[in-house]
Amino acid sequence: MVNQHRSNERDFDWWNTSFRDCVRSIGHTVLVLHPYRDPAPLRRAWCLWEIHSTKVTGAAFDIALSKDEEDNFEVDLGYNFHWMLEKVRSIDVKRAEATKPEDKAMILANIERESSMQSLNELVSSTMKTWLLETGRRASKRKVVDYLYKKFNDDMPRLLDKLEEELAR
Repeated sequence: MVNQHRSNERDFDWWNTSFRDCVRSIGHTVLVLHPYRDPAPLRRAWCLWEIHSTKVTGAAFDIALSKDEEDNFEVDLGYNFHWMLEKVRSIDVKRAEATKPEDKAMILANIERESSMQSLNELVSSTMKTWLLETGRRASKRKVVDYLYKKFNDDMPRLLDKLEEELAR
């Protein structure tokens, strides 16, 4: 078992290869986005590195929300789409938190050695934008006829098209 809370027992090269080998072998990572309004995983250095590791190994990546969070998320999607998109655009591993300062230093050093913090930020941000786009498209197909969803039904297709254009760049 790979336990990041015992990170001082191994150097980061071991973590880098062992964790990625495990992710590649399992072939799938699920990120629990909680709470979606201020998702802790998008503010944590280990989590951002784990998302990046999942993507670079070619493993499948999914995002899960609790049932309550999912219901609230769809409502918020119509009202706060720009805010949600800004959260995703502002992912920055350099500003991310870590319980142990030495872990963050190791993660940042490894990222710079492999590629760059900007490339990690862009990869994670793009992954999250893709999820936001797919989730928004699924929700907009349901076209819930309810006054709460009027703004969603009217604005969402245009907003999603703009996001798709941004991802294509």
